[in-house]
Amino acid sequence: MAVNKSGLAYQAHVQSLGWCSRVEDGQTAGTKGFSKRLEAIKIDTSKVKGLRLGMVVHIQNEGWVHLGEVSPDMELGTTGKSQRLEMIAPYIIENSTGKKLYFQTHIAGLGDSSVREVTSVIPLTVACGLGTTGQSRAIEAFRMWLK
Repeated sequence: MAVNKSGLAYQAHVQSLGWCSRVEDGQTAGTKGFSKRLEAIKIDTSKVKGLRLGMVVHIQNEGWVHLGEVSPDMELGTTGKSQRLEMIAPYIIENSTGKKLYFQTHIAGLGDSSVREVTSVIPLTVACGLGTTGQSRAIEAFRMWLK
């Protein structure tokens, strides 16, 4: 169930399933309990007036990739390469909504991560993201919401 009706939407590209349906405002994108890796995500903030995001991801075999500002159809990760997303680290470019943005991941073998507030700091360390590096663990699901 959606946390609110802010208009924040996102979707996941999942191993052997492809692009899953868009979800919004705190709903889970991806799968839990099926051992299927997240390969890419899309985040659409176009219906949230005053919210612009950037993204840094850690991709299997590629390492850290700074993707810059997110647009609605931008693939954050890879498709067609069978590479797992290992960490995602969104950051705020603009947030004049008056609300805070939060996110959470579900990690293979570890379960749900802690909830993290998205800040305006461009992530340069693993401390800013959720997931793992150097452990060969995939993110299997994620969720985001404004509150």
